[in-house]
This record gives sequence, structure tokens and C-alpha cells, in this order.
Amino acid sequence: MKILTVIAHPNEGSFTHALMNEFISSAKSAGNTVDVADLYAEGFDPCFNMHDIALYGGTGEVSDKIANEHKRVMDTDAIALFFPIWWWSMPAMLKGWVDRVFTSGFAFTFEDGNTKGLLTHRKAAMFCPAASDHGFYRRYGYHNALQRQIDAGVFGYCGIADVETHIFPNAEGSDETRASHLAHARQAGQSFAQSSSLDDDIFG
Repeated sequence: MKILTVIAHPNEGSFTHALMNEFISSAKSAGNTVDVADLYAEGFDPCFNMHDIALYGGTGEVSDKIANEHKRVMDTDAIALFFPIWWWSMPAMLKGWVDRVFTSGFAFTFEDGNTKGLLTHRKAAMFCPAASDHGFYRRYGYHNALQRQIDAGVFGYCGIADVETHIFPNAEGSDETRASHLAHARQAGQSFAQSSSLDDDIFG
């Protein structure tokens, strides 16, 4: 399996990067190949602009930059997003990547008044370190909110049915907690080629 990992964190020394590195190492050892899109390091522009609006409306052309991102997505069998949970969602950088890259006619289309997903990837996943603890996220339903917003609202909408959500609470906590999270990322990389379901999502 060829996996596109997309990471959105400005600090290359972050725990988000550490989780991704463990995942990549393990995924490669299991026979997968991995491409990394580091949005901050690459200077991706997340601002949705008038050209993007025209493209959405069917009157604009795909820019070279977005065409390159389209190729990057389509050259892989699976997508893995790595991002910290900020304000109960993904960072603006990653949201802008989704807005600008998952375009009409590429990631989805409209047929007879209905939406049809066009992405044929075998799998997608999110790996999200979070500062708050397990109980806090469960208490306010943020885990389910992320699942519905991104699992269903982005990937499912665009045609990818097999989606995993991995939230790592207390990511700023003890060394023991972080070591456990890193071990989980390694295991996820090792088994990533296997199919999963919503019931397999990991929280903590």
C-alpha cells in the first residue's frame, strides 16, 4: 500500500511529528511506501481565494500547485492525517489544504442533484494528539464530533468508507503517557493495510 501522510504542525520537533515518524517507520517495515506532505515546511498556502471559488463553480482552471496536490493524492492508496487538536478541530493550515485540494470534479461531483464521492482510496485515518484528558473529550462529545466532521463530512463525503480516528489525550503529559501513544502509532502503522470500521477507532 502507498500511503500519503499529511502533517500540519509548524514545529518539526512536535509530538505530532513524533507520532508520524513512528507510524511511518512501522508502516514501511510492514512493506508499505510512504509519501510525506509537510504543509508548513512546504509553505502550502491554505487561503481559499477567488480562483478557488471559480474552480468550485466550474468556471476556473486547476492551478499547477493544486494539480500537483491532486496528483499526490491520487498516486496513493491511503491517506493519513497527522494534526494536533486545536479548538476542537484541525489547524487552519490543514483545513485550507482540504478546502483547496478536495475540489469539485476531483474529490466529489454532483449528479442529478446528489453528491457522489470520487476518491477511491482504500483507507484514510486521522492521528490527533490532544491536550485534554479522555474524560473531558468524552463528556462533551468532541470525539464523536471529530468523527462526524472529518470521517463522514470529509472522507465519507468524498467516497472513502474505511476511516480510522486516533485521538491521543494528555499528549502534553507524562513520559509514560507519550510512550504509550508512540507505541500505538507504531502498531497502527504496522496494521494499516488491514481494513477497519468505526468501531475500531481509538481514543486513548
